[in-house]
Amino acid sequence: MEIAVLGAGAFGTAIAKLLEKNQHRVTLWCRGEAAARRIDEQRESPYLPGVKLGELVRVTHDLAVAVTKKPMVVGVTPSHVVREVWAQAAAHLDMGAVVVNASKGIEDETLLTIDGIYRQVLPKACAERSAFLSGPTFAQELARGLPGCIVVASHSPASASLVQAEFSSDTFRVYTSDDVVGVELGGAMKNVCAIGAGIADGLGYGNNPRAALITRGLAEIARLGAKLGADPLTFSGLAGLGDLVITCTGEGPSSSARLMFDPVTITFCAASVLISSCAKASCDVALKMPNPAITLPENKLRRVRLINFSFIFCLSLFRFCFIQITLGSKIIIC
Repeated sequence: MEIAVLGAGAFGTAIAKLLEKNQHRVTLWCRGEAAARRIDEQRESPYLPGVKLGELVRVTHDLAVAVTKKPMVVGVTPSHVVREVWAQAAAHLDMGAVVVNASKGIEDETLLTIDGIYRQVLPKACAERSAFLSGPTFAQELARGLPGCIVVASHSPASASLVQAEFSSDTFRVYTSDDVVGVELGGAMKNVCAIGAGIADGLGYGNNPRAALITRGLAEIARLGAKLGADPLTFSGLAGLGDLVITCTGEGPSSSARLMFDPVTITFCAASVLISSCAKASCDVALKMPNPAITLPENKLRRVRLINFSFIFCLSLFRFCFIQITLGSKIIIC
C-alpha cells in the first residue's frame, strides 16, 4: 500500500520506518524544502539520529504530492499545527482515503480533540472513518523494531481493522477500540502527570510521589474522560495506564513530557509565573475599578493593555529560554 506520513519528526520518522519494514511504499512529508532535501539526501531525520530510511521511503516538502492518491494518510504533526496542515491537505485528499492520527494533544484555542478538528476541516466522509493511534511507544524503540503495542480507535470498525492490519508486525501488536474520546484524552492528559513526575524527580523526592502521581493522575483522567463520554475502562489500557507509565518513568529521549527539573529552575519558573500572574491581575483589577479618579481614556487603556501584554510575553520568553539553556537536550518539542 502507498501511505503518506505527514510529519518528519521523531515519531513520524519512526512510523515511516515501521511501515517501510511492513513493505509499504511511504511518502514522508517534511515542512520546508531545505529540511526535506537534507533528510532525503542523508536518509536520516535529525530528530531520530542513527535510524536510516530505506528505498521504500521518499521525502517531500510538497503537501499535495504527499497526499494525492494515497489510500492512507497518517498525521504525525505537533498538535498545535494539526488544523493548519490538514486544512491545506484536505483539498488533495482522496475521498476514499483513511486518515490516521498519531498526534497527541488538545487544541489550545478551542479545546477540541484531534477528532473535533478533523470534523471541522476534513470532508465529512473522511472525518467519520478516521482512526486514532495512541499508546506507550517511544520513537527510538519503535524505529529499531523493538517489541511494543499500541491501540487504534475509530468510529469505523473497518478503518480500525485496516490500520491494525497495515501497522502490525511480528514485533508490533495493534489493538482496536471504538472509544475515540478515551483514547485521545489518555494520550493528551498523561503529559500533565508526567511533568509533575519530572518535577518530583528533580527535587529528589524518590519513587513514592511518582507512584502516587501515576495512580491518582489516572483516577482524575478517568473521571474527566467519563464526563466527556469516554469508557472509563479505556484508561486501564494502553492509551491510559500504558502511556502514563512510560511517560512518567521512561528514561529515553522520547519521554519529552517528563522534564528533569532542578530546584533552581523550578524556583525561577514558579517566581516568573507568580510575577507575570500578579502583573496581569493587578492591571485587570485597576482597569475594572469604578473609581473615576483612575478612569482612563480608551486609547490609554489600550496602551496599558499592550504594555501589560508585552511584559508578560517577554517574561515568558525569558523563562522559556532559561529552561532550554538549563535543561539542554532534555526538552524535546514534538
